[in-house]
Amino acid sequence: MHTTITHPRNLVLAGVFSCVYVVVTSSGAFLGVFSPVMIFIGGLIALAVNSIVIMLYLAKVPCFGALSIAGVVIGAVMTLSGHSWVTLVTGAVYGVLGDAVAQIGRYRRPVLNAAAYSVFQLWAVGIIVPIIINTEKYLREVATTMNNPAYAEAMRELFSPVVLFSWTPINVIVCFLCGLVGMRVLRRHFVPAGVV
Repeated sequence: MHTTITHPRNLVLAGVFSCVYVVVTSSGAFLGVFSPVMIFIGGLIALAVNSIVIMLYLAKVPCFGALSIAGVVIGAVMTLSGHSWVTLVTGAVYGVLGDAVAQIGRYRRPVLNAAAYSVFQLWAVGIIVPIIINTEKYLREVATTMNNPAYAEAMRELFSPVVLFSWTPINVIVCFLCGLVGMRVLRRHFVPAGVV
């Protein structure tokens, strides 16, 4: 097994898994087109599916830098797709912190990998920050982009400061639980199939 992130195989896998993660996240976010409530529901679905993606990724690339690279790639893609530049920073920071947590268990302990996923997923705080800092500007942009002022108004009602601040700890707990399930799926299906 190649134990450094700079090995070409590991860099290729980092790119592949980051792309899969982005596709899953974007698919979940797409549900938000139908209603602001669906942003949360799509987000939860993406968290669950991505827990399996990340657990498989950590099993295939069990070395420091795996989550760091994924965090930078995801942050860059989100920034280029119209989210705040803060997302690039949070992607990098929480990617490194996620790596630090997984490294404690050498990327093999289910509880630590699930915790690493919880920490890593905090990159999404970068999406929430602009909403909190300048709500009016954000909602104006939503109304213009969606060409639907009623949608922006529904977001205003749903995305209260209490909801936004509550979402982060809920996100951490859900990610941890999904990470444990992801590890179980990995061991039950991917290991016997010889994928890992």
